[in-house]
Amino acid sequence: MLRFIEIPQEKTVPFLLSRIDSTESTRVHICPFQLASEGELAVYLLQVVTGKPWYQAIGLASQPDYGQAELRTALRDPKKRHQLVDLYSP
Repeated sequence: MLRFIEIPQEKTVPFLLSRIDSTESTRVHICPFQLASEGELAVYLLQVVTGKPWYQAIGLASQPDYGQAELRTALRDPKKRHQLVDLYSP
């Protein structure tokens, strides 16, 4: 099985950026009670692939205690969503 991180960034980053707007549910648990949306999962994977923490793009100094809730709120805000795309765009 090929690990996602082993795929070149020039292939993974554009694909993940295309999913940031998606609110479709996945089967991936980010927190114990809620499934991640495709947009949330894309941001978390972009963070792993690029090493750039998502929360800095939206003006937070450190990882929030309730990261999934904070990220969901940011993804609903067009300005913050654009800031996330800008952070991870090549």
